[in-house]
Amino acid sequence: HYSRFTDVNGCDSVIVTTLTFFNTFSIVNNVTICAGSSYTVNGNTYTLAGTYYDTLLNSLGCDSVIETNLSIIPQNLFLQSVNICDGDTLYVGSTAYTTGGIYIDTLVSAAFCDSIVISNLQVNMVDTSLTIIPGTFTSNQAGAIYQWCECTINSLAPIPGAVNQSFVLPFNGNFSVIINWNGCVDTSACLNSILSGNVEVDLFGDLKMFPNPVQ
Repeated sequence: HYSRFTDVNGCDSVIVTTLTFFNTFSIVNNVTICAGSSYTVNGNTYTLAGTYYDTLLNSLGCDSVIETNLSIIPQNLFLQSVNICDGDTLYVGSTAYTTGGIYIDTLVSAAFCDSIVISNLQVNMVDTSLTIIPGTFTSNQAGAIYQWCECTINSLAPIPGAVNQSFVLPFNGNFSVIINWNGCVDTSACLNSILSGNVEVDLFGDLKMFPNPVQ
C-alpha cells in the first residue's frame, strides 16, 4: 500500500506499507471425562457437560479460539441382593465375602471411571440338627425338602418315600437326612436308631437329654 504526503518544504514523501494478515486459529477439542473429574483450558476449569470457548494469544500475538465439547460419563451405581449358601463365596472384583452384611466396593469400568457396587449379602445356613424321640427322627430345619437315608459303609442310601420333616424308623440301623433349604443342601450326621429318650443332636455332637435327669 502506497501513501503520498507533501512535507513542509513542498516535497513529496511516499510511504510504502506492506500489511500482512494472520488468520485466527480455531481448535475443536472433543473431551470426555468421568463424573467428579474436571477439565481445564487456559486456567478455566469445567466440570459440567457442554460446549465452551476459550481465547488464547498465540506466539504472533493473535487470538486462537479453542472450542471444547465436554462430555461426562456418569458414575455407575449397582445394587444387588445376593443369597449364598454357608461355605460359598461372593466375589466383587477381587474381593471375597463369606459372611452376611452390606458391602460397598469401587470398581474401575472399561472407560476408566468408577463404578460403585453395593451388595446386600445373606448367607443361608442349613440347620442339620435332629430331634429324636423313641422311634422317630425329626429335622430341626423347617420348610425344607427332605430325603432320609440309611447310612451304609461308603454312602447314603435314599429310603423311598421318606421325604417328610419327621421320619419314623422302619428298622434298626443308622440314618441321616439330606436337607435342601433355600437352594442350599446339607446333610445331618448319621445317627443310630437304638438311641432312646428325648434327645436333640446337632452336627457337632452336642446332645441334650430330656427329661433331665434321664432315668
